[in-house]
Amino acid sequence: SNNRVSGSEIQVIDSVIRYKAIPFTGTIFYNYADDDQVFSECDIVDGLKEGVYKEFYSSGELKFEALYEKSKLIKSKIKYIAWSEIIE
Repeated sequence: SNNRVSGSEIQVIDSVIRYKAIPFTGTIFYNYADDDQVFSECDIVDGLKEGVYKEFYSSGELKFEALYEKSKLIKSKIKYIAWSEIIE
């Protein structure tokens, strides 16, 4: 889905992520406070985290990635950046 909504516009009611009171399907994102750079984004299906959650450094480089199924964390991976190289 290309449905992208800022995290400031959603509500969580009974553990279900809602947009305008309806369980949300799409991508929720949060920006860094001072600019339009994305801090994090997460795929949501029927109000539950489903698929990939990502966090980014202010440079836009990937910082952290996790996989969810029905809002349950399945696996996660931190990417460290040192001297402009990604070390996994």
